Amino acid sequence: MSCETGDGGEIGRAFAAVVAAERAVLTAEFGWTQLELEAHVQRGLLRLRGRVALPRMTTGVGRAMAPRLPRGWRIDASQVQVRAPIGWRAPGPGVTRLWRTAGLALGTCSEEQMISGLSTELLPGDGPVALLAELPGCALVRASDGTVGWVRGALAPAGPAR
Repeated sequence: MSCETGDGGEIGRAFAAVVAAERAVLTAEFGWTQLELEAHVQRGLLRLRGRVALPRMTTGVGRAMAPRLPRGWRIDASQVQVRAPIGWRAPGPGVTRLWRTAGLALGTCSEEQMISGLSTELLPGDGPVALLAELPGCALVRASDGTVGWVRGALAPAGPAR
């Protein structure tokens, strides 16, 4: 945290609390997150830098921070980078299910959770998916339509998305 005004300390503490809370919620809900942000405070501006798994994470932090900032302040997130894929994978034959959490992908959740935890289903013709993270037995992927979810097992390598 870098501060250039007297408001910086209070804003810095609020920012740290917001990021910690967002990270905890995302980890509890999805089993994994990448929310690595820092803030630089200048008069009237909160400039964010860092890396996130998905663009909506930056939006969530900004929405949570907005009421904590003095009137007229703005948030600049132009220096936040979205996690690049670590590879491209091809959905297998048949239906590939994308689940909201790693636990759902691994089948370690209740039947009720399984019913409500499906993000989408992909068919072989839906094209390659971007691999974002891997845990033992499952992988976090982003489909070509932007849907993010966990798949069970390993997917075969694929060429770059088009």
